Amino acid sequence: INAEYGRCLMIQLMQHQRRNRKGIFRPATSKLILWLLSCFFLFSMLTVFIISHTLDKGGNEKQLYTTRHQKQQQQQQQQQQQQSQQQQQQQQTQVQETSEEIEEIILPTEKRNAEEEKSYSDLLFHYRKNKHAYVNESEVIEDQETKQKRLAVKKAFKLAYESYEKYAFGHDELRPLSKRSHNEFGHFGLTIIDSLDTMLIMGLEDHFLRARKLIENLDWNKDTLVSVFETNIRLVGGLLGAYDLTKDDLFLNKAKALVDRLLPAFHTEGLPASKINLANGALVYLSWIGFGNVILSEAGSLQLEFSYLSHHLKDPVYGEKSLKVFEMVNNANPKGVYSAFVNRADGRNNSPLKTISSFGDSFYEYLLKVWLLLGKSKDWIKEMYYAAADDVIENYIFKSKPNGLTMVLEKNNGKPTSRMDQMVCFSGAMFGLGAINSNDIEYQKKHLNVAEEITKTCYETHRRTVTGLGPESWVVNDEHDFNPSNFGYLLRPEPLESIFYMWRLTNDTKYRDWGWKIFQSIEKHCKSTHGYSGVKDVTNPNSEKDDVQQSWFLAETLKYLYLLFCPDDILPLDKYVFTTEAHPLSIIQNPLF
Repeated sequence: INAEYGRCLMIQLMQHQRRNRKGIFRPATSKLILWLLSCFFLFSMLTVFIISHTLDKGGNEKQLYTTRHQKQQQQQQQQQQQQSQQQQQQQQTQVQETSEEIEEIILPTEKRNAEEEKSYSDLLFHYRKNKHAYVNESEVIEDQETKQKRLAVKKAFKLAYESYEKYAFGHDELRPLSKRSHNEFGHFGLTIIDSLDTMLIMGLEDHFLRARKLIENLDWNKDTLVSVFETNIRLVGGLLGAYDLTKDDLFLNKAKALVDRLLPAFHTEGLPASKINLANGALVYLSWIGFGNVILSEAGSLQLEFSYLSHHLKDPVYGEKSLKVFEMVNNANPKGVYSAFVNRADGRNNSPLKTISSFGDSFYEYLLKVWLLLGKSKDWIKEMYYAAADDVIENYIFKSKPNGLTMVLEKNNGKPTSRMDQMVCFSGAMFGLGAINSNDIEYQKKHLNVAEEITKTCYETHRRTVTGLGPESWVVNDEHDFNPSNFGYLLRPEPLESIFYMWRLTNDTKYRDWGWKIFQSIEKHCKSTHGYSGVKDVTNPNSEKDDVQQSWFLAETLKYLYLLFCPDDILPLDKYVFTTEAHPLSIIQNPLF
């Protein structure tokens, strides 16, 4: 500063001399002053240099002092950073997930003009006035805990479906981890159609209307081979469930057009083929089940959808063709549990394997539910069901050791196997529904007790694993009741289906508790940023996921969970029948055939 100040004075003096030629000092005096100022300037520069050098030296000494403590401080900072980074990562993940969820909610939302809004209001008129179709959150009176659980399930559905919209819309299913599509059912937008009535039940009108736009342009005339059974329960059933809740003819007409392409599977007077080409009607029978055979559950799981379609179209052909399957099996065999594979020409038992699990399950479910759907008008179907149910209780149910859990086992050549799987867990719901529709009080008690025991067993398969998820199958073990045999979990709905039914039939709060625990396990182990996947090993808390969001997860699993926490007058069991894919159909009091 001094140097700069001296330099400025010298410059000002010289400038003053240039401005005032006469000067204010004598020449000798001016030279002396200039010499002194120059000395002062040099001295100031030297002082600045010495001070700067001293500061640098002091800084070096300070740096040396700091270095002695640096390692210790860095170690402490690293520990703190590691802890804070974990918290930040969790927060960032939550924020990212929330942002993505919001993005997924906002992006598909469309602005509609007044004309479009009126059109949509007309489409949803029947649905909105149906008090049994959805929960009016502003009117329902209930405890907050139940409401929050219901809304948590709804949130899970939104994540699953909006992720599908974002990464796989129009395809069959989503692969949530790789964020791509998965097509195994004809590439008709399976997840959309299978989820239609779930959206309506949850009050997700915008999601439903977006889905409807795609269905408007669906064309079934595609050169592709499809399973008659899967196409019926998922696609036809999904369309009819949407029609039942909205009375929108689009869904009824699309269902008719698809079933018309499935009808050639009944190409003879016998049972339907397993697969059909939708474009040319070419048929395929499964060779691995034996020449001339069909799977019992596949042939016997068309009747609900076909009968409903016949009634609402006032055309008996669909219902009559499908019910012919029941007649043939009934006429060819003693009543009870039938073979897993039956002869396609006449319905005779044609396999040593008898089961109400895979290959048999929904055949027995549909015996009961078709009787209920058609207003209990066909007693011969009722008799088939109750005979089979009694046979199961007497000959296919065994108690495990040491805790006496109820196991529903298969029989091969008349001998029980040790195997049970998640598929048979539907039977808790079936036995319960059959019990309340019987006029015999003792019969009701007996079958309801069996329903409760089967539901408990299926819940135990979840509760006893470290993940809280049940294995795909297990074998009876005398030391531990059972051991897993197939360790995977495929987001299956059957245990939750029975839990839902048992809640509706008994109002025992333990069933809501069980359902909520399973849902929490799904959230913990199956959820990812972009949807839900099955896990490959339920005994491993860090198991790899299978990267498939099954359509039944949205159609059934989340639907039954949601309804578990709904008031009982939402889709009441005395007014609706659920198909094997959980699509609700209104009971018909005066069927037309």
